[in-house]
Amino acid sequence: MGTEVSDLDALIILAVVGFAWLLPILIIIRSNKTAGSEKFAWILIVLFISWFAWIFYMLLAPVKRVVDPTPKSQFAGFILALLFGPFGLFYSSFIAGFTLLIIAIAVGFFTQGVETLAVWPICIIVSFFTVYSHNAGISLEGERRSRNLDSKNSQRIEPEL
Repeated sequence: MGTEVSDLDALIILAVVGFAWLLPILIIIRSNKTAGSEKFAWILIVLFISWFAWIFYMLLAPVKRVVDPTPKSQFAGFILALLFGPFGLFYSSFIAGFTLLIIAIAVGFFTQGVETLAVWPICIIVSFFTVYSHNAGISLEGERRSRNLDSKNSQRIEPEL
């Protein structure tokens, strides 16, 4: 009697391992914590960065977009991205900074730091767009608030005399 593994045993082991590998993705898909592109981004993080990213999903999701009412400076975003690369992007967008930092680390590991020639200009360009997007979000939020106040004021019914 040897320790041979039958085909059925191998299939059961493969099914259990496959289910364990898919479980975090299923957790994210079935979760109500996020929706749309944020849910898709978390699934991509689990697939391509680390299987353990589902732990961060449980701790950090949803990444709420809180609109900071103060506009950001394009010049400051440019200088920070120029000097600090992905770290400078945290000024304008946490998600962009985190994403490009992970990309820089992953690519830098294989290229022994040569990725800086590609990542730094990308950071500068992304910084421009994220600061612009932030400032546009502030103006849109202000317009929504003023429209809501106008509609609330127009809905008030004044008593007839």
